[in-house]
Amino acid sequence: MSTTLFFKQHFWIIFLLMSSCHTIKRDNPAGKEEILALEHAFMERVAERGLGDAFVHYADENAVLVRNNRLIRGKKEIKEYYNQQQRQDIQLTWIPEFVEMSSCGDFAYTYGTYLYSVKDSASQESEMEGIFHTVWKRQEDGSWKYVYD
Repeated sequence: MSTTLFFKQHFWIIFLLMSSCHTIKRDNPAGKEEILALEHAFMERVAERGLGDAFVHYADENAVLVRNNRLIRGKKEIKEYYNQQQRQDIQLTWIPEFVEMSSCGDFAYTYGTYLYSVKDSASQESEMEGIFHTVWKRQEDGSWKYVYD
């Protein structure tokens, strides 16, 4: 997917989330580092505990996933979706190439590239590369959960 098409598809989500504050901060390097650390911890949890555990753990109660051209809404549906997955030999890694945070620090988004690999029953590995986009929301306890992935 081209960068232009990506932004056209996600413009309104990004615009609404990033314009939600009245206080203007032009740059927030510490906030961006916090989000990069969060993305790294998320990826480590995928490697250690699997996709389902990680995607449920980091999901906001009302999170939305887009998978196979389908919306999966809410933490309960996300858990059900991953519980139905049959393949266990899955690896997912990603590189956030861009991070932006709202001026009041309660929303952030990242995008970059990912690599998804899976082994079939004959141990043949197949890989898929793509672009990811995640929107993060700060929770009342100060932690971050994704609201869109």
